[in-house]
Amino acid sequence: MAYVEVGRLLKPHGLKGEMKAVLDLAFSDMETFFIERAGSVEPIRVESIRDGTNGVIVQLAGIETPERAREFAGALIKIDENKLPVLSEGHYYHHEIIGLEVISTTGEHVGTVADILDVKSNDVYVVEGNGKEHLIPAIADVIKEINLTKGTITIEVMEGLLQR
Repeated sequence: MAYVEVGRLLKPHGLKGEMKAVLDLAFSDMETFFIERAGSVEPIRVESIRDGTNGVIVQLAGIETPERAREFAGALIKIDENKLPVLSEGHYYHHEIIGLEVISTTGEHVGTVADILDVKSNDVYVVEGNGKEHLIPAIADVIKEINLTKGTITIEVMEGLLQR
């Protein structure tokens, strides 16, 4: 079975073992998450997911105290790749974007997407290349094309966007 990372458990929330988490999408109907920690992946039943401030609050089966929840802080949340919902055109999962080559509209190679930062207004792609790190906002004025088949993202380089 192939797993796809869809989020991360952050820290305990309250006294009943709930945890703050960040998720790429709303997975309120998921029955099971696969939690990766210390190099191993284990299935854990999802008892509840609700909206929280800057993320969600999850209750996982068998985690009933803040102390037990703390053991899972930082763990990756994964799901079976075959259970990913199909996204509308122009929307992508993080795992589809990470690793893409970034080029400018003039053909300049900028680098490779190494990570994605979740900020309130939009995602920000962390692009590494030529010994530099660039923070590229995922907005229409900058991102001109994402081509998963070619493995590229074409960007419009605005003044001050790239470190020189």
